[in-house]
Amino acid sequence: MRLSEASISGQRALVIGLAREGLDLSKFLIEHGATVRVTDRKSEPDLKEAVEQLGGAVELRLGGHSIEDLDAVDVVYASPGVAPEHELLQAARHRGIRVSSLIELFFASGRSDSMPPRPRLALPRINRSKTVSAWSSMV
Repeated sequence: MRLSEASISGQRALVIGLAREGLDLSKFLIEHGATVRVTDRKSEPDLKEAVEQLGGAVELRLGGHSIEDLDAVDVVYASPGVAPEHELLQAARHRGIRVSSLIELFFASGRSDSMPPRPRLALPRINRSKTVSAWSSMV
């Protein structure tokens, strides 16, 4: 089934981790109609640039994580740097809340019932330019 705006619209999403992919994920979810809450162990001054980019479009819970961050959410998205055994992910699974990620959304956006899968190349933000340079020299 192809990911559609309708499948994200109306979601009450928790994003764990604002830096790097968490910022891009939050923007994507907002653009597709989700209500987004973000939690990060870093404080607002440490995440100033990311907070400014979101411009008040999300509920921020910064400076630590709390089990209450899971209240009234439908899905939890974890940034790649968040360990699978993170307490919020474990608690979400225990509560029956779906756990997902930016990578899962990326691959879901390319699925279609009527077309074969398309090749994809996913590169993490860290050392992306070096990775692309090295990869393109091999192609």
